[in-house]
Parts: sequence; C-alpha cells; structure tokens
Amino acid sequence: MLELKHISITFNEHTVNEKKALNDVSLKVNDGDFITIIGSNGAGKSTLLNCISGSYEVDEGQIILNGKHMEYMKEYNRAKKIGRLFQDPLKGTAPDMSIEENLELAYRRGNSQNSLYHRFFKIGLTKQERQLMKDKVSLLGLDLEKRFSSKVGLLSGGQRQALTLMMATINTPDLLLLDEHTAALDPKTAKQVMEITDTIIKEENITTIMITHNIAQALAYGNRLIMMNEGKILYEFSNEEKANLTIEDVMKLYQQKSHNDFSDSMLLD
Repeated sequence: MLELKHISITFNEHTVNEKKALNDVSLKVNDGDFITIIGSNGAGKSTLLNCISGSYEVDEGQIILNGKHMEYMKEYNRAKKIGRLFQDPLKGTAPDMSIEENLELAYRRGNSQNSLYHRFFKIGLTKQERQLMKDKVSLLGLDLEKRFSSKVGLLSGGQRQALTLMMATINTPDLLLLDEHTAALDPKTAKQVMEITDTIIKEENITTIMITHNIAQALAYGNRLIMMNEGKILYEFSNEEKANLTIEDVMKLYQQKSHNDFSDSMLLD
C-alpha cells in the first residue's frame, strides 16, 4: 500500500515565479488499485509522480510504501520497488544496446550483487533466463522475441514503449507509475500499448497510478479516478461512480470546481 500524507512542494520559492505545485495532498493507494489521474497542464499530476518516484524531494509530508518511509530516500533506491514509464518513448531504454541487453539490465535491477557479478564477468542471460524473457516479450504480440539482438534504437516508438513497459514489470514492482505513456503515440499504437498495459497490470495485480490527458482513457481503465487542479485533488471517484460518468460529466465537474473554462491549452479531451 502507498500512503501520501500532506504532501507539499513549491517551485522557485520566494521569487516572482513561485508556484505551489502540490498543496497538502493526501492519498491512500491500496494494493491492486489502478488509479487514473486527470487534470489540466500544471495541475500537479507529473509532479505527484516525481515526488513518489524520488525525482523531486517534497517540502513537507510523508510518502510511505508498504510501511516504509521514502520521502528522503534516493531515487535510485526507490527504483528497486517502483517501475515507471514516461511520455517520451526514448526514455527508459538504452538505444545502443540490444533488446536482450536492455531486458537483462531490467531483470537484474534490484539485486545489486547479482547485477555486479554478471557485469564484472560479462555474463549474459542463461539459457533459461533468455527463454523466460522471450516468453514474456511474446505476450506483447509485436514479434520482438524474434529480434533479441536488434538495437533498441531501431524500434518504433510504440515498440519501444511496449518494451519499456515489459522492462518496468519484468520483476513485478510494488508500484507502477505511468506518466502519459501513450500520449506521444499515434491513436492505433496508443490503443495497442494501453491494452497491453491493462493486461499486464491485471495479470500481475500491479498497484498502478496513471496520469493522462485523455478523459475517455481515464474512464475506461482502472478502478479509481482522481481529478487534480492547482496542486490539489478536486474529486475522487470509486469504480462504481466512475462507471456512471461520461466525458461531459467530467468536464462539467471540472469547470464547476476549478472555476476554469476549457481551452485548447488545457488539453482535457
């Protein structure tokens, strides 16, 4: 379980550009939850994930994952328990390394002794491990298991994002963070990657937080929906409540609570 207690963070404090990016945010994420978060640009969605992952250090509050405080833990230590995907398909993989080498790095993440041993003696995957990797990658339905020696830089954006998803979940994380991970893909590829994502999350029962600008996507996936604005949580909907919402309902609620009108720059579509 993840618990956020009164999280706050301010950027450019004591300057004319001061911004309260998160303002006293509290949230309980139960094991197996798949939470989707929507909100306009600057609502605090990505900042929230950055604080959870350790990219940003909070000014106030507590971040507790499975009973362990993480608010001052370094990002690389949190990465052993937290998987993350970004909007940019180029992040999360090493382009000059092969698919197999990228998968091996992910597979050995979290076990420093195992990882250092294999690096020092230049030992790759065993035959059994390689077959395990191929079996898992075949679930993506992209035939990447037939291209294990290919450099990742040669893959399409959708293929790289699907591979990054596999790398983030190859050792089931305690928490998976999805930061608009389909936003940079064309609609057909985005739909495919999202379906793969949902399948893996359900099969592995991975606790997940996903932020998106796509309201339809936020309504279609997950068991809880959160709406953010100006660093605060405006609304939270359970699975039953979310099932009865339409895109028009969400837009109306946002306008009522935030007192903002929708515009092209807010991207809530």
